[in-house]
Formats: sequence, C-alpha cells, structure tokens
Amino acid sequence: MRRILSSFLIPQRDEELWFEDGNLVLYAGEVEFRVYKGPFMAQSAFFKDMLSLPQPSDPPDGDGKSHSASAGTPSCAIVHLTDSPQDVRHFLRSFVEGGIKYEPTFDEVSAYIRLGHKYQCEQMVSRAVAYLRQYYVSDFNRWFAVTSLDPPAFRAVHRIGVVNLARLAGADDLLPVALMCCCILGPEIGDGFAREDGTHEALARADLARCFVGRARLLEAAFVAAHRTFRPPVADGCTQAERCTRALQQLLEGLVDHTGMMKDLRDLRIDSSKSAYIIETDEERALCRRCVAMVGKNGRGAEHHRDIFCRLPEMMGVVVKDWMKPRGGEQDQDDVTTT
Repeated sequence: MRRILSSFLIPQRDEELWFEDGNLVLYAGEVEFRVYKGPFMAQSAFFKDMLSLPQPSDPPDGDGKSHSASAGTPSCAIVHLTDSPQDVRHFLRSFVEGGIKYEPTFDEVSAYIRLGHKYQCEQMVSRAVAYLRQYYVSDFNRWFAVTSLDPPAFRAVHRIGVVNLARLAGADDLLPVALMCCCILGPEIGDGFAREDGTHEALARADLARCFVGRARLLEAAFVAAHRTFRPPVADGCTQAERCTRALQQLLEGLVDHTGMMKDLRDLRIDSSKSAYIIETDEERALCRRCVAMVGKNGRGAEHHRDIFCRLPEMMGVVVKDWMKPRGGEQDQDDVTTT
C-alpha cells in the first residue's frame, strides 16, 4: 500500500536549486531540481548525449495528471535520476558554484566522485581526486607538509570511504596512505559508517584484510625503526664516543617502558619527534649535540621513515605505479570555490 501511495506524492521543489528560468528538471527521490542544462552538456558526456535527443513530456500519474511542478513547460527537459537528493544537491552545486568547495565535506567529495564517474564528468572527478591527493599523498617530501591525517571537514572513519572512492576513480596512488590511516581506526574499521543519505559505507573484505595484515607489518616496521634509531654506533664526528654509546644504550633499553613512545608506536606514529623521550630519559644530558641530531626527526628517524614510506604499497598489499614520485595533486584556485 505504501508503495502505491508513494507514486502519487507530488515532488517538492528544492529550496536552493530551483531556478524559474531553468531549462532542465531533475527528479531525485521526491525532490525536484530545476537548473540550466548548458553546464551539464558542456562537462558531462552522459548529459550531452541524453539532452541532445528529443525529450519526452513528463508522463502522467495514475490519475491521468502530471504532478510535476514543471508541467506545461515543453522547453524544459525532464530527467529522472536514481540517486539520492543529498547526492544530487552536492553534484548540482558544483555546476552552479563553478567548482568544488575549498574545504568540502566527505559527503560532498563522495558525491563529486561517484556521480561524476556515473555521469562522465571527468573534470569534476579529477578535481575531487586532486583534493584528496593533498592529504593521501604518494610523495614522501609532501608527507611532511601534511598537518593532518584527514581533510579538515572529514571524520577519521571517512578514511574507509576514501579507499572506496580511490577504487572507483582508479586513483591507486591514494590507497597506500588511505589504507594505512584505516589501520589506525578502532572497531569502526569493521562497522563502517552511514553517509548522510543513510547509505552504508564499508571496506570491501579484501581491503579490510589488507588493513589487518598491513597493521601488523607497520607495527613491526615501527618497532624496528625505533630500535635502529637508538642503537649504536654514535654519530660521525662525535668526540665522546664511549659516553654517547652508553647514553644510546640507555635510550634503547628504555623504549618499552616509556608510555609515550609505546603509544606512538601502537598508533603508528612513525614520524613523531623523539625529543621528549630523549630529554626525559637522558637526564644527565650525556648525548652530544651531534648524536642528538642523529637520533632526531631529521636524522636516523627521517631515514627510517622514508624507508617505511617507500615500502608502504607493499605493506598494504597494493601496487602503485611511480610511487614516491610527485603527482599533479594540487588544485588550481580557479577550480575551487570558497563557499
């Protein structure tokens, strides 16, 4: 009965994306959008082909009447979509506003890529992927410029969706860091999350398995890197080798008893600074400046971090062509709106 009644519901005009002089009406669920078809035909191969054909009039419902808010306007093309109103709203805004937002939410980026891929809007997909590349990088030198594991308007659990979007868009270079970030998640890595339209988002079983195996590999690599950072020999040019050797041994033996260092290792914080640990453990300040620099973030730590980053695709079970090479991931300002 409910299914029968739903076919007689009058579509509601979207409050934001309804233009009286628009010449394209899009139905999504029970929401009706009216926009201009020019931008769609220019940027979407799908809509270009569809809207180039003669358009049928809006069919009447069971009572013999059309319930469209645009009935009686033959110059207005009508297209029924199977996507959610939320997704379509994000999709349409990118045409109306002239690009993707400066700091989009996950749901916005998800709609850009999924609907952009579905309706063959290559430029939209490219811009959205370029935004993700600012955070899920493939170039080690750019890794240090990233101040957060996730984009500003994303939640940690959205990393799951980033993996799925990378798969859909064929952006394999996003996968190593995105999967690594998923390894840091708690129980939600198995539960997934709901997008704003209620659609459930979860990792594919193969990617979930990659995260379990990858986390074990990363933990091993992180512990090995920490051990190699503090073990002798001393730094080149060290003038008190015996004293610094004892200090390094003390730092090495104290690793497992230091709460902060163990937490960093469990959280896969392989790039974290060891300064606090050195200050707390080397109370007599036995290490010379050269040896302190050697075990610092820009010394052995950077070397081991680079090695782990280099092997990240292998650890996460993916193959990425030209890994560790710069990519065109920065967005042009003309492609981004500031709303």
